[in-house]
Amino acid sequence: MSDDASGQTVQPETTRRFAPLVVLLSAAAAGILVDRCFLLPVWVWLAAGGTSLSGWFFFWLRGRTRISAWILLGAAACAGAARHHDHWNLYRADELGRAADEAPRPICLRAAALTSPRRVAAPPDNPLRTRPTGERSRLLVDVAEIRDGRAWRPASGTAELYVDGHVLGVQAGDRLHVFALFSRPPRPLNPGDFDLAWHRRCDRQWVQLEARFPDAVRVVAPGA
Repeated sequence: MSDDASGQTVQPETTRRFAPLVVLLSAAAAGILVDRCFLLPVWVWLAAGGTSLSGWFFFWLRGRTRISAWILLGAAACAGAARHHDHWNLYRADELGRAADEAPRPICLRAAALTSPRRVAAPPDNPLRTRPTGERSRLLVDVAEIRDGRAWRPASGTAELYVDGHVLGVQAGDRLHVFALFSRPPRPLNPGDFDLAWHRRCDRQWVQLEARFPDAVRVVAPGA
């Protein structure tokens, strides 16, 4: 507040701020929630989004800004729902997770290291653990090929690779030759336990890999 020449108190002018991106983000989040609850086919969201954009353009040309804004929010919701459906449900036909079971099975594959190895401390002693576990290494890999007999077949998928011991000489971007066990991430055995399978699915990781010794991971080509 300030005083003018006549001695009267003048209130400062306040401007009303509007954040349109927050509204669009809220609409997209609403679409994600609807797709998570009802799991409609992705073509439904794409068709609804295309129709909404056409309706928005039609009313915007005629100066109906209010109704066109609501229709545009509907298109944003459809875009969020389609993006969520694609991330959660749509995988390539050669996705490695399609062949994985809960029981580990041996596999030989070629992959690219997306991260450098990180050391994982040994867990505390647990008499219920069937196999003692020491320090391990963990890295994220992008699967490229799997060996089928003497031939190599294309494959895809992102997975966490755990290696017993310390993996040395591997950096992000390296091409790797890996001998490991692959399986689906475990689901919780008791109510309230951490759901690792759901957590990995959020990152589009449908499979996990475990190597018993560091020599099972070999660099075949260094990264750029």
